[in-house]
Amino acid sequence: MHNEEHLNLVLITEYFGIICECDIQLTEPNANKKEINATKKRIKNDIKKFLPAIKKALRNPLYVDKAELFYYMALCYEILENKSKVLKCYKEASKRDLKYIINLASFKRQNNDKDGALKDLKSALENTSDAHLVESINSAIKDVEESIEFDKDIKRWDKLTRFFWLDLLLPFIPVIFYGFLFILSILLLIGIPIVLIYFAIKSF
Repeated sequence: MHNEEHLNLVLITEYFGIICECDIQLTEPNANKKEINATKKRIKNDIKKFLPAIKKALRNPLYVDKAELFYYMALCYEILENKSKVLKCYKEASKRDLKYIINLASFKRQNNDKDGALKDLKSALENTSDAHLVESINSAIKDVEESIEFDKDIKRWDKLTRFFWLDLLLPFIPVIFYGFLFILSILLLIGIPIVLIYFAIKSF
């Protein structure tokens, strides 16, 4: 691959970082959305120009690291917000180099396929003996499992909340309402004569 194409790969990483930063900035209350979106648009246009060079390199038998190219294509498609192609490219990258399974799992997790991410990571763990990769995969598995457990806790809490309101509290709402009316009527019955007596005494 020529130096210019290597530079493009470096730029893709830089652009991906800028896009992520733009997305964070867009959530801020005082963000200049017009300027930020203009930056994103410019980057997307540049990325579209990089893709043909990467695809050309994939067809080049002299370029050995095809996994790296698929990884950078996945980053490009993430910037372009083409999720189906991102998924496809990460899968192709991880088939050729198992280290990219971390990226595939991260993408699946971000897109609500945590079970799929966990399955991929555990499968990868059985197919590698690389100590550094095993450590990274185990760390990723732990993160996904904690995220899944957190989701379960949220569901349990929602179920408990619905049970409290619908099954426990709801039947007592009429009782509470009529009890309130009863207390209010008692207060009025006692309060009105007291007020009348007060003004009567004051008038003398």
